[in-house]
Amino acid sequence: MRHHGDLRCPETQPEQHLAGLRGSPVFDTVESFPKPIISAVNGYAIGIGCLVPLCCDFILAGPQAVFCLPQVSLGILPAYGGTLRLARFVGRGNALNMALTGRKVGADEALRMGMVVAVYSQDELIPQALQTMQTIADMPVAAVRLARESLRLGYEGGLAATAHADLYRFMALSQTSDRAARHEAWRKRR
Repeated sequence: MRHHGDLRCPETQPEQHLAGLRGSPVFDTVESFPKPIISAVNGYAIGIGCLVPLCCDFILAGPQAVFCLPQVSLGILPAYGGTLRLARFVGRGNALNMALTGRKVGADEALRMGMVVAVYSQDELIPQALQTMQTIADMPVAAVRLARESLRLGYEGGLAATAHADLYRFMALSQTSDRAARHEAWRKRR
């Protein structure tokens, strides 16, 4: 029997999710996938290859990672909200700097900017990504889902709307058995 938070659970594979959303842009589809997605980058992430990781929950990088949005230098723009997606990770100034200059950003600079959350050696990148996903999969499923929803919708609706909606999310989570069991275990550790 599989745990309902199992990331390999067949009813929620990315391919099925994409197939069910025909006509939807790939970027929104990745961003709206119902389970967390971590991007692990250890090479060139240029143009569209840079935009896809920005649709994930967060990015881990290897030392060879290079991020670049050269579209403006080619007379086009990072489509599908690319500059805004980047700004969500690195802030307005850094996003415009990268987009308007087309400069390449290596793994260490991406970490300093907040684009990636950690840089691992080439040998450790995938094992660390899998370990991080397992840590998330071990969390209460409803809490993970609602925390992601709160952040994602907060970017769209603003802080006031998110804070208000979080009251309802919090009330819903306070009724779950996961919350009760984890709070009891936490109290015993103290």
